[in-house]
Amino acid sequence: MEWFLHSGSTGARLARTLVEVVLAWIIANIGDILNLFTIGGTVKALIVSGMTVVFTALLGFISDNKKKEAEDGAED
Repeated sequence: MEWFLHSGSTGARLARTLVEVVLAWIIANIGDILNLFTIGGTVKALIVSGMTVVFTALLGFISDNKKKEAEDGAED
């Protein structure tokens, strides 16, 4: 988990991007998956794009907080 959330390697960044897009796709298609409602293709594309942005920001926030904690611990 440490590698996935905090590594800056190409493999870790690719893995995070793939997870973000898959989660966004699932959220956009949850209505069709559970047969609850139907959303048009254009709206689904907007949802996937928006959720990917949100997930990217959340993972960036987690990574920044971890870096700050490491720097604070080194100063003590």
